[in-house]
Amino acid sequence: MYKEELKELADQMIRRIDFLDGAVKEVSEEALSKGRVLDVRWRGNVHFVLQTYHSDWGWYFAERNGERVSSLYRVGRFDERFYQAVQHFVGEINQGDFGHKRTASEKLAEIIEKRQLTSYMNTTKWIEFLQVMTEEMPLKIPYAYRTLFDVDGRNDDLFDTCYCSECFNGHDFKSLEWVKVKPKFCERKYRGRLIEDEEIWHDLEGEFIKGMKKYSIPYEAEDGMYIVYGYR
Repeated sequence: MYKEELKELADQMIRRIDFLDGAVKEVSEEALSKGRVLDVRWRGNVHFVLQTYHSDWGWYFAERNGERVSSLYRVGRFDERFYQAVQHFVGEINQGDFGHKRTASEKLAEIIEKRQLTSYMNTTKWIEFLQVMTEEMPLKIPYAYRTLFDVDGRNDDLFDTCYCSECFNGHDFKSLEWVKVKPKFCERKYRGRLIEDEEIWHDLEGEFIKGMKKYSIPYEAEDGMYIVYGYR
């Protein structure tokens, strides 16, 4: 959808929706290029946001202090049902339903304080960690991670080799409690139904340690694995 069409969609919503006590903010060209079509602000820094890149789908949500505090509502069509749903959602915002909902940052700060944790990594260090794992290793090394929001540890032993944002916690580094890495691992290659898989063992321990030291990333060895702690 071109910028002119996005602006027309925003104008149409402003004509069709009663935003009550909300004030429509001017959307910058930069924000518009990133799909932020409409931004309406209430007291308490609560916003209604509509984002879309296409004429036939998008999504809207409420955010506070720049963080989403509502469900993400996907839009399939900008039709009458869409406008009715948005009007109802605006009513919920206007009556204060999202003004006191905690943001992810607030929940995170509460967990850190409650558990008396100390931060060992920052965003820069995690980006450098990804640099090592995705660009400086000859192969993708298996890893598992836990976030501060994971209370039952059910994913502690789910190892993956994909470091994209979809697999690696959305690249939300602030909530990472730790990452376990297996630089010594077995790769299995399928050879057919009647033949056992081929096992290929890899040892990238030296390369991994070299990468961690290169960027001064703290790590600990444990049971044949290496742990990078975000918090302890």
